[in-house]
Amino acid sequence: MIGKRDWTIGPKHYQGVDFPNMIRYKSAGGHLPFIENKKDVRKAIDRFLRRFDL
Repeated sequence: MIGKRDWTIGPKHYQGVDFPNMIRYKSAGGHLPFIENKKDVRKAIDRFLRRFDL
């Protein structure tokens, strides 16, 4: 997850990171999306599961 307001490490820290089974999901939250925006975390997990047919 990419926090649009992640000022702890910067909202663009994900650039240059590329894992084989990776999705980039932008969230309105900051550094701790699993606390700040649980709805987006659920959406990101669902998207990952659908993309990789899990």
